[in-house]
Amino acid sequence: LLYRPFEDQPDVQEITLAEADRFHLWQTLTGDAVDGYPGCPGVGQDRATRALKENLGWTAVTHELRSGPRKG
Repeated sequence: LLYRPFEDQPDVQEITLAEADRFHLWQTLTGDAVDGYPGCPGVGQDRATRALKENLGWTAVTHELRSGPRKG
């Protein structure tokens, strides 16, 4: 549920899991200055929106880094 108390007509909005996942992907691509995350170089709001709209074949990938500073 999403509540925005400072809107002209505040109400509770229900966000589906698919909408939340899509926004997470969009924010990952574009970045978030508040969180200090720069996003992908060269990808702005328009390009991220277009990429997600065209469904360019996103797949979940999980792997473990076995060497380097981020291993484990």
